[in-house]
Amino acid sequence: MKNNSKLKGQLKSLIIYIGLLLICIVFAILNPTFISPSNLMTILSHMAPLALMSFGLASVMMAGDFDLSLVGITGFSAVTIIVLANQFNLLVGLLGGLIVAVLVGFLNGFFVVKVGIHPWLATIAMMRMTFGLEQILSKGYAQNLNHPFIYWLGHSRIGFIPAQTIFALLIFGVMYVLIQKHKFGYHLYALGGNRIAAQIAGIRVQKPRILAYMLAGVLCFFASICLTGTLSGYTPLATEKMVNDTILAVFIGSSVSKRKVINIPGTFLGVIIMGIFSNGLALIGVPSYWMQLVKGILIILVIVTSSRSEKMVQI
Repeated sequence: MKNNSKLKGQLKSLIIYIGLLLICIVFAILNPTFISPSNLMTILSHMAPLALMSFGLASVMMAGDFDLSLVGITGFSAVTIIVLANQFNLLVGLLGGLIVAVLVGFLNGFFVVKVGIHPWLATIAMMRMTFGLEQILSKGYAQNLNHPFIYWLGHSRIGFIPAQTIFALLIFGVMYVLIQKHKFGYHLYALGGNRIAAQIAGIRVQKPRILAYMLAGVLCFFASICLTGTLSGYTPLATEKMVNDTILAVFIGSSVSKRKVINIPGTFLGVIIMGIFSNGLALIGVPSYWMQLVKGILIILVIVTSSRSEKMVQI
């Protein structure tokens, strides 16, 4: 039985890889620009904010919780950075962006863990609040930030790889060690698997969950820096359409993992898949509203497939 289950898991993973290859071939046929070096670099560059937010969502979901507010936190942090940097300096802006991102992450954890509000309800409320705050702070207008570091991060390359992709890879390395090799990650997995058993084993139930939400806030802050670099500023609600991509990246990552659990390497692979998918659809001229429909359907399909695994962290 175990061998059959393992074989089925490998076949599912193989199907995803084959499907990705076929999709790439179709995109390349429909628009040869898809496989051009410049477009591949564009895909890599645009993946950084998504990767960082997805790492945050993965961390929260490992503990059995969920977070829909990450896109709002990222946008609010971005606007905070720009407004404070233009009024004072970049250091003050970055510090302000970090503070608001961590604070919102803490509030998410407080309302979910301490107050007992369902994660979906608490974080969707926080998402709308942060979207409102970013519009209030920006007065609904696009914000520009002209700073050498921000421009370098958004438009420069180290060798042939975009600078912000290198930045995201460095964060990936830190997250891999923290989640996959450190006891903090083990505690998150234990809580996501069975909180009662984890508590009996001596693991503090509340603190790791709140820390996971705060960690997600920090990652949203890093995502806001990358996004600000790409746009040389920020347009209100620019992150709103990234909700589906973030969720899909995490669930696709769990689908291709051997143990069928949410993990950081798998999430990064999911981000790559979503980056290729979104870029390809845009190049062949698929309207944005159709993209959202397709991604919504994909979320249902991936969740249904993943939920059949007994080891899948519950949400």
